[in-house]
Amino acid sequence: MSPALVNMLMPMLVLLSASILLPAVLVPRRTLSQRHLAFGVMVSAAILLLLGALVFAWLYAQAGAQVFAAVAEEPFGVVGHLLGVSLRALPFWAPVLGLVWLIRAQGVERRKGEVLAERSRRGVAQDQPDP
Repeated sequence: MSPALVNMLMPMLVLLSASILLPAVLVPRRTLSQRHLAFGVMVSAAILLLLGALVFAWLYAQAGAQVFAAVAEEPFGVVGHLLGVSLRALPFWAPVLGLVWLIRAQGVERRKGEVLAERSRRGVAQDQPDP
């Protein structure tokens, strides 16, 4: 496989995979809270930006750049550049993360409906807390 193809595909595959897996790891599967889900997705987005910066730093290092020496010499400039490059990859993984968020949000609403239906079957008033 050509190096150019690896340099293009590897970051996309890593970031796309992480955009699917991170919300599953960070948000409890049976949550009934949209707020918890939204927080988990936002944390996932931040982690994806950092992960992208690390992936691109690795690619620069593979190409022969002295990334770690450059970070030690001028940390804010180099890290800022890597985060900027990572932001340019956002159009690839953000729609996938958004779709994962939508699917998980539908699951939260479905579970909320199931809880309400179960309460209704047991004859518990909707304004009473669950024991």
